Amino acid sequence: MSKGKELARQMEDFINGANCTEIEDFASEFTKMHNTLEQKAFGMLLKTIESVSKHSHFDGRNEACVKASRIMIKGYKSALVEDLVSSDDYWTKEKASDWVNGGGFDMSKMPLV
Repeated sequence: MSKGKELARQMEDFINGANCTEIEDFASEFTKMHNTLEQKAFGMLLKTIESVSKHSHFDGRNEACVKASRIMIKGYKSALVEDLVSSDDYWTKEKASDWVNGGGFDMSKMPLV
């Protein structure tokens, strides 16, 4: 089994019994990573949110997370287009939109500086 699949199953086991304090502890500890690792891990979370947003079949047990993920991804992409256009003369709104919405943009690959 790949490390990614193993981690997903470990997360499932954790979430299945976690209380609010344990979830807060996870979130707090997450932000204590080395900055580069935090950025890469955040990209992994964005990729996960993007995957949830693509669910075609859901029911009342996960409907809220599917809807929320779709709103988040739509808002993130829109804000990213605006940020690209406002911070670099290379980007026009059309060029940035084309790239973010299907021209090679990968949600999980945040820039490492």
